[in-house]
Amino acid sequence: MSGEDRVGALEGRLTGLSALLRGIMTRLVLSGAFTGATIEEILKEAEDVLRESDDAPQRALAELGEIRASLPGYLRAAMGPPPDPAFEDH
Repeated sequence: MSGEDRVGALEGRLTGLSALLRGIMTRLVLSGAFTGATIEEILKEAEDVLRESDDAPQRALAELGEIRASLPGYLRAAMGPPPDPAFEDH
């Protein structure tokens, strides 16, 4: 496997794992097993572990930031469309 192929495979894995993590966290929040504060604690702990590493990849920290930023959108989408204010019987 060439270097380019290996980088592409790693990028694909990261993208897949990141999407999976967002989906799992979303399900856990919607089921009541996690709260937004729990998610924040988990992300903070992961950042702390990465920062303690001598060779913490900045891209890994950036990915955690992207997960943090995108989770509200995932949650909103998973909850379905927002209520229609014109429909008062909800």
